[in-house]
Amino acid sequence: MNIETIIKYLNALIPISITILGTYIAYQQWITNERKRKQELFELRRKYIYSKSLELLHSAPSIAKSIINDNLTEESIFVKYAKYYAEYNFLLKTKDSQNLEKFYMDTTIAISNIASGGMDNYDKNVKDYEEKTKDLLKANLNKIVEKYLRIEK
Repeated sequence: MNIETIIKYLNALIPISITILGTYIAYQQWITNERKRKQELFELRRKYIYSKSLELLHSAPSIAKSIINDNLTEESIFVKYAKYYAEYNFLLKTKDSQNLEKFYMDTTIAISNIASGGMDNYDKNVKDYEEKTKDLLKANLNKIVEKYLRIEK
């Protein structure tokens, strides 16, 4: 084989090499963008669904107290949560979104149960909520959002 034949073969390999390199770079860029997309979805779900749901759950006694004292404002997490749910429920699958709505309704019932006894039974009702209902609601919430808060997949 002479030098001219070798040069022709090498020249024929250049476009193939460039194509393979370009494909590899495009694939790596796609992987990077996919990771970024998953990270951004994770952040939105964590910030506007999980964190706000936990805030609602932990604020139930103070929300009930505000209801009893008739000073529930639009700044309350109880009022804001409906807005967050309406704006960000599309980040979840339909079934999970419905389960999150059920979580909100169950939390509303728990708040109502605390407030129903008035200030006379407030401490007792809060204690019942803390001992029985809160952990159950938190477990339900974790079951709904757990798969969305794992970005390592």
